[in-house]
Amino acid sequence: MPQTLFVSPEDDLQAVFDRAEENAIIHLAPGQYRQKLMIRTPGLTLIGAGAEQTQIVFGDYAKSPIPSAGNSIPSGLTRWRSAQMVLP
Repeated sequence: MPQTLFVSPEDDLQAVFDRAEENAIIHLAPGQYRQKLMIRTPGLTLIGAGAEQTQIVFGDYAKSPIPSAGNSIPSGLTRWRSAQMVLP
């Protein structure tokens, strides 16, 4: 059975993502999560309270991919600059 975690907008999502086990399910309470994040754990499932109620937001260079030259990005992954993630 996968690990199940529950978080609120006051929680440090990066710390939650970093300690989550592979294939964990993370339930995000309603609210706006203003954090820069990188998900490194394979198979995480994020479940919010709906697109109007749960949002992960940060505005630095929204919708711009980070150039891969000189960066160590694992094969098969693409890093994107922060934008907005809406969780249905």
